[in-house]
Amino acid sequence: MVQDIQNGQNREGGCYTLLDTIAQPVHIGEKPVFRGNLDTLKQKAKNHFFSKRLAQSLTKLPESPLNKAYRRTLFDCGALLVQEGQKLTSRYCNGRWCNTCNRIRTAKLTEGYKKPLGEFKDPYFVTLTIPNVEGEVLKDEVKNMLRNFQLITRSIRRKVEFNGIRKLECTYNDNLKNYHPHFHVIVDGKENSETLVREWLNRNPKAESWCQDIRSANSGSLSELFKYTTKIVSKSKNDGFKIYVKALDVIFQSLYGLRTFQPFGKVKMVSEDIDELKAETYDIPYYESVVWIWHENDWFSMLHGDALTGYEPSEKMIELTTEKMQL
Repeated sequence: MVQDIQNGQNREGGCYTLLDTIAQPVHIGEKPVFRGNLDTLKQKAKNHFFSKRLAQSLTKLPESPLNKAYRRTLFDCGALLVQEGQKLTSRYCNGRWCNTCNRIRTAKLTEGYKKPLGEFKDPYFVTLTIPNVEGEVLKDEVKNMLRNFQLITRSIRRKVEFNGIRKLECTYNDNLKNYHPHFHVIVDGKENSETLVREWLNRNPKAESWCQDIRSANSGSLSELFKYTTKIVSKSKNDGFKIYVKALDVIFQSLYGLRTFQPFGKVKMVSEDIDELKAETYDIPYYESVVWIWHENDWFSMLHGDALTGYEPSEKMIELTTEKMQL
């Protein structure tokens, strides 16, 4: 294996979220604020391992228009870590299917929106839904949802101050074999939240009132809002945890190029994109300069072949990313 690494070879031959998507803060500069330890780096390796396995399965869908993007995740994202001192710098793919990039994105959005949302006087967490749809019409339905939401916010803002942020999310229902696009919204004010739901039902006559939800926002609402765009790991009633690769590809195609997070009112937008090049500082052994290359389940030194984190996937992780990952 070390010989392969030194030769530069790196080619990995209802719903429930199993992997966490809490991102590690990333700051670029001569003195990065973020400092992680070895356990943090090992968690990053775990997420990287999962992302590579998922991307590998997604690349087996050659007809997908996202195939090139999936291959970038597989072969380029975090493939090399350049260490200078205790700072590790790498390139990232920015893909929504990449758990590594999602962790960074989550931290960026949480930090960026924490202050303005924290200033809300009476925040509410609102869920807006439509009936489940077939994959063939998912993209059109999503665009229609976005258009309706924009019209609703414009209408409400003509009458009252209306501030908040909405998030687009979509999940796959394995039992019904269809898709559930929906919005999560944090809104300032109970009356505004009720108006939002009422206007949503007016513009979506097929939507059921009992499927919409309004509840007082709490300390976990911000985390809930930013943790994922789609649930990668599904839990079926009979088969336990599964990953439905083709269904995920349908979702990623439908969301591709769309803004999943959109503030409104006085809340300023924070970009969802993450920079291609990122630097992080860890409390790890000091090297003046060394390059680490990803191989199977860890980064290995191109200088001496040692593993960086010592991460080894568990039996459950191996099962999840092999037999439980279905095309």
